[in-house]
Amino acid sequence: MKLASLSAVKVGVHRYALDDPYYLVMALSWPAFVAAVLAMFLAANLVFAVLYTLAPHAVANVRPGNFADAFFFSVETLATVGYGVMTPATLYGHVVATAEIFVGLFLTARSPAPSSPVSPGRGPGWCSAKPPSSPGRCR
Repeated sequence: MKLASLSAVKVGVHRYALDDPYYLVMALSWPAFVAAVLAMFLAANLVFAVLYTLAPHAVANVRPGNFADAFFFSVETLATVGYGVMTPATLYGHVVATAEIFVGLFLTARSPAPSSPVSPGRGPGWCSAKPPSSPGRCR
């Protein structure tokens, strides 16, 4: 992978090793990265919207059974926008909203951009070079 004048090389492992999600994300193209983040965002909001609709009146001002209201409340909560029109109204609503906020913070912290710099010496199999002097070695 090349970032401006810096090349990140992972030696001795498969290119798309699932045991290293950080490198997997960094190896994605921008369109693939945006698609992956959008898919995770939509999936998380769909899951939480379903949880909100399971308990009618869990969220104030959400019409019972209205999936769109629950979905958009989920989007506002995950994004920490909180317009104030819809708020958790029951213990169940507060528990689900708390879990959603935690997931949102976790996803934000764990979603590096493909152009993030890779520092040398990140661990076994990592190096930073312009380009490696020979396969399996970094200069």
